[in-house]
Amino acid sequence: MAARNSTSKPIHTATQLKNLKPKAARYEVADSGCPGLRIRVLPTGKINYVWYARSAGKRHVVSLGSYPDMGLADARKNLERMKGQHKAGLLFNDAVNVPTTVAALCEVFYTDRIAASRSEAGAKQARMMLDKYIIPGIGKHKLSIITPVAVGSVTQTVVKKGYLSRAESVTSLLKQLFKFAVARGYIEQSPAYALSAKDFGAKTSVGKRVLSAEDIRAFWSAIDIAPMMSDPVRVALKVLLLSGVRSGELRLAKWEHINFTSKSSGALGPKTWFIPEENSKTTEWTVPLSSYLVKQFKLLKDYAGDSAWVLPGKDGPVTDKVLNRAMSRLFDVKVDGEHVLTIEKASPHDLRRTLRSNLDDLNVEPHIAEKCLNHSLGRIEATYNKNQLLTQRRDALEKWGDYVDLIVTERENVRRLADAS
Repeated sequence: MAARNSTSKPIHTATQLKNLKPKAARYEVADSGCPGLRIRVLPTGKINYVWYARSAGKRHVVSLGSYPDMGLADARKNLERMKGQHKAGLLFNDAVNVPTTVAALCEVFYTDRIAASRSEAGAKQARMMLDKYIIPGIGKHKLSIITPVAVGSVTQTVVKKGYLSRAESVTSLLKQLFKFAVARGYIEQSPAYALSAKDFGAKTSVGKRVLSAEDIRAFWSAIDIAPMMSDPVRVALKVLLLSGVRSGELRLAKWEHINFTSKSSGALGPKTWFIPEENSKTTEWTVPLSSYLVKQFKLLKDYAGDSAWVLPGKDGPVTDKVLNRAMSRLFDVKVDGEHVLTIEKASPHDLRRTLRSNLDDLNVEPHIAEKCLNHSLGRIEATYNKNQLLTQRRDALEKWGDYVDLIVTERENVRRLADAS
């Protein structure tokens, strides 16, 4: 393992962390507020929290998360929790480095499987479920004698709280956790093999909501008139509809990855938005910007000012609840005693589904429509076809923008088919 390149000045505050700049080579700084916490800065600008733990004379590099998804205070808390588990013998087995409890298994699983293979957003979601449901529920159970009943109690607890969709996610993570344990040879058989969230009352929550033309018109109008909504958030909701990106991908976007001009800028082509893998649920990808998206990003740039973030918050980007909460409030707020939006409730992800469904009606070929959402086209296609279809996807998003504009913009001497029927 290459030696760490460390600076001589530890940090102590979140502001100092925010001001760390990338260099030609990876480097690390210590956190004086929490002994053992290291801040790793990559040449790409990505910042990770790491801890070098020792067990039985061996050094383990433990990933604790990334900034700004995890703030400095949370990283410190995360490390102190892991130190306590290590001291209690729950994190590593000093003799053979085999986890003996479910809590210890969770840490090995997160470090070796989740953090190593998932995007930042995916790893953060898994970490939350481990810390909030699995470890508190069955963390103290001995791995060698854990029963299906005990494992099922975790899913049951989530269902009883009314989180039916999350129960499916937690159940899936439990199955992955114990399958990992079998593959590593820690246990012979998975106690979660037959586990199903449906058996505890959770229903499969496959989204079906697609906004109609009238829904789109009402949604767009509500964005413009809803009180107590910031201008950047209004524009952001429109960007989600016009681009089909995930809300997390927009929330974590930086201006260095967006070029809304007609000329190339560094590694960015004209009118493109690069989404790095750590910001995506799947893989890195490039979004071609339609003329309608260019207009919205110019507005966001005016609002953002000198911030590096497209949607700046108090210390980094806006939180992961802002866009979902803003859209949810559209269905609750009133103006002059009347609801601003009376259509069937929808979520930001429904906007993504709406775009995909309408691309079919706009005669966009299925493989191009799938590429517009960064969906996989299969292993063989992903392996041998590296064509990003930028031109075709730009045309598709331009068609979609034209369609939305026709719906939401009032024009004289134009009657929509829906109005004429």
